[in-house]
Order: sequence, then C-alpha cells, then structure tokens
Amino acid sequence: MTTFFDKKIILFFAFLTLIGCGEDALYSKSETNQIYQSIYIVPEFFTGNLLSNYSSARVQTIDQGQTIKFWASYLINEKVINNDEIANYPIALEWTIGNESYNIPFFTKTFKETGSYDAILTTTDFFQDTLKDTVTIQVNTPIKIKAVSPEDGYNLLDVTDSAGITLHWNISGNDPWEDLTCLFYASRFKGSTWENLVDTVKCEEPIIILGPFEQNNLILYHDTSIVYYWGIKVITDYGTYPSQRDSTSISSFRTRLKDNPLSIIEVPVKYHKIDQNTSPYTRVDLISASGDTIQSKISLLSQDTFYFKDIPPQNGLIIKATNLILPEYKTESVTMDVIAGSYNVTPEILFIDSIAPERAPLTNLINPEDSIVFKLKDLGSGINAKYIHVILNNDTLEHQFSDTLLSFAPPKLYQCHNTCELEIEALDYAANETSLIHWTLSSKDTFFLLEGPFPLKELQ
Repeated sequence: MTTFFDKKIILFFAFLTLIGCGEDALYSKSETNQIYQSIYIVPEFFTGNLLSNYSSARVQTIDQGQTIKFWASYLINEKVINNDEIANYPIALEWTIGNESYNIPFFTKTFKETGSYDAILTTTDFFQDTLKDTVTIQVNTPIKIKAVSPEDGYNLLDVTDSAGITLHWNISGNDPWEDLTCLFYASRFKGSTWENLVDTVKCEEPIIILGPFEQNNLILYHDTSIVYYWGIKVITDYGTYPSQRDSTSISSFRTRLKDNPLSIIEVPVKYHKIDQNTSPYTRVDLISASGDTIQSKISLLSQDTFYFKDIPPQNGLIIKATNLILPEYKTESVTMDVIAGSYNVTPEILFIDSIAPERAPLTNLINPEDSIVFKLKDLGSGINAKYIHVILNNDTLEHQFSDTLLSFAPPKLYQCHNTCELEIEALDYAANETSLIHWTLSSKDTFFLLEGPFPLKELQ
C-alpha cells in the first residue's frame, strides 16, 4: 500500500490580532499553535481519507513511468485542515522537485526517468517561520538478467574434463537502493528446470560446475551425450515495496561424443494449428553444401523429432523439411556447420499454414428442388466445420458439410426475383479466413442462376 511521509514539527505563530480601534494594525505571537505538516504520496486518482488509508514512510519506491499524487496536509491544534481551508490561514507553501516548483496543496507527476528524486515541501507563515519536509522518490529501473555463456546449445564439453564449465550471466537495472538475490536452477530435463532449485548464488560471480561428467561406462558416450539445462532467477528486495523478479531463458550445454569422429543431429518438427485428425506426411532431408542428399527420414506425426546418426563433419549442411501431402504448410530450411564428434539439436522447425480456404460452386444452374453445393478446398490445416457460415441476404442458412462438400437448400424462386446475395464464410484450423467475396442468386422461371464471385459491396 502506498504510504506517506509525516514529519511532525512544532511551529509557533500567532493569528492576526488587531490592537486598538483607529491605531496601526499590529500582529503578535501572543497565541501559540501547534502545526504538523505531512507529505502524502498516493495513487494518481486517489480520493478519500488519507489518514485512514495510509501510513508513514520517508522513502517511496515506484516504477518507471508511474504517475503519483503529492499531497500536503496540515494539522493545527489537533484539527485537520482540508484543502479548502488552507486559504484561511496566513501560510504559503511551495513544493520543489529538482528545478520544478509548485505552490498548490496537491498535484500529480509522472516519473519517466529512473533515479532518486527529493520532493521538498516548504511552508512559511506570516512571521516567516517555516516547516520543511522531504520525501525521497526512488524510481526503479526494471531488473533484467540474461545468460551470457556458454552459448545456448554448446555441445563441445569434454565428458572426462575435470575443469568442468563456467556459467556467466549479466544483470541490468540494479538500483543503489536494491539488494539482489540470485537462484540457480538446473536439470537434465528442460521441462523441470524451474522446479529444481540447486542453490542460492552470488549475483555478481559466475558459477563453476566441476567435471568430469561421465556416468557409468565411458563406452556409452560414443554415440550419445549428457545434456544439462540451467537458468538463473534474480529477485530484488527493498523493504515494503513489492520485489521485482526476472529470469534468464533456459539454456543448455552438453558433452561431445567420446572418441567418435562422426556426429548426431536431432531435428524437432512441429505443425502449428493442425486438425488433430490429420496425419501430415513429413520428410526431412540432410543435404550437403554441394547438393547431395546425405540422409532422409519420414514421419506421420504432427509433432516429432528426427534423429540422424553418423554425420561426417562439414560446413553448410542444409536441413530441409517438406510436407508431401499438405503443400500449404511451409517452413524454412536450416543451415549449420557440423563439428566432429558433436551432438547437435536444431531449433524447432515449425510448419505454418498461412493460406485461406477456397470455395467454388459445383454448378451455376440450380434446380429449386436440389441443394446448392459448394466445394471447399484447403490443403493445409483443414476446414474447421464449426466456423462455416452460409448467408443469404443477411440471413444465416442451415447447412451440411461432409468431406469437402458444403450443401444447403435454395430459397423459393419468388424470393430472388430481384437477385439475392450469397456469402460463404469459412475458417481453417490455422484461423485463415476466406476472402471477402459474394455470389448472386437469381430466379429464372424454373431454375436459379448462380453468378460470381464478386467483391463485397463495401470493398468496391
């Protein structure tokens, strides 16, 4: 909860006293009054009772870009003086924040820059007695942490090396008033990394993980490697203000193959928004820089990992993924250099369908006793039957959809003497929407004539 700064100072002054009729007006300090000056820091749009909602503090910490309200409050002889009453007392007030000044009881200010700012409230009475209070506004720099080394995916760690590996990271946004705590997480499995807290570590020092990393028989590492996933979380602490948190992305490092001059490549493949009943026919080819296909593998799963062994070291290896039955699914090829004895995991290859479904009528001449039939075509994620709409003159019609055919009953002949407007809307599972077009349906004595497609009127 936002708090206020309350510094109680006793100021002695007298109310204005007129002495004698027809004599000069004289002022004296014949009466003593106790004055308490308070600085409140409240939310921008706060209204209500300050005293019952806020407690005292000398320092207020806020976020960069936050707007707060400064509020001067006075207590005279144990009576709270509201803002409307301040003008009735012989006092003058002034706020100063850097080179800015304000002479009103309350105002709002947005702190766009980080740093520490002193807000000074000075109150002066008729006799030049003064109250002076300061509240320090600490504007936080957002805390950020980033893993630096080893590079994510580093795969040349010697499984027998006792020197191990050193983990480095960078932290930015650490303000002088903040204390930092860093937590080290690590796991053999990426999905459980943030569940496995290893230790609290010094934020300003790297971590050294000593080797060797072999487990059991070294022969096992001829065609496999040990992988470790790690991450650092940083937490700030500065009293009652909510702490800031940030974390590195999960990084990995692994050992190289033991006494093996050939390499392994692991290629994860995934399809973005595909019908769960669809089995994509995916082929992954490893192609040398000279254009020769080294290895190929096929999968019918929408999410799978392809493993390639015994790959000789080389530069410019191309990894090309293709869908053999759904050409609307496209992806980018990956190019990499292969180092002898390395275990390589490529970034996930993601197939994306960005092409909208197509639709067309099976015939343009329609018998009033027959259904109107459209063929819907999508060679990607597939037509999502839940989002098919047939609209005739702004009325939604019932329809049936099976396989690729959409059918619905035609209107009565007399309903389209002046031509009806027909729209067919559809989405595929990748949320690609059909183009904005329409057809016209006109009655011709004993049949309907379907014409189009035409752009929607609002697009013409």
